[in-house]
Amino acid sequence: MINVSSVAGRWGIPGENVYVAAKHGLDGLADVARAELRGSGVSLTTVYMGPVAGTELSLGMKPSRRVRFSTSTQVAAAIVGASLNPTPEVWVPRSLRWRVKSINVLPRSIRDRLLAAAGVMEIATHVDRAARAAYEHRIASSGSPGRAPEPAGMTGES
Repeated sequence: MINVSSVAGRWGIPGENVYVAAKHGLDGLADVARAELRGSGVSLTTVYMGPVAGTELSLGMKPSRRVRFSTSTQVAAAIVGASLNPTPEVWVPRSLRWRVKSINVLPRSIRDRLLAAAGVMEIATHVDRAARAAYEHRIASSGSPGRAPEPAGMTGES
């Protein structure tokens, strides 16, 4: 089995609360399933990545010197590799693994300051709102079956 997760499963990224919660949950489920499947011949790999260029989730996000985007080709290659040679974790890019794991051993206050200094904590909040508008509208409307919410400033009130 292969789960596709995200570095968001390891860090709380402001502006992505539902996504972060889903990825944290997926990571916990994978840990339990991996333990329960031990010795059964079934392997479970979790693929972790940062932002992926050209995806709906990355619309309006801006790469920085310390926050680089992967490509969908890199992610696909990692998934294929994991299917051929299962390991508990695969990281895209590979260098992300040591960064995440080394930062996560630090006390939370230091970790949060380092992530903020690297621009990680603003990746989903300092975005091009126009580029992201259709995505955010679709996500907002998915919580209310049959009725899309009015876009900001368009409530019809005078």
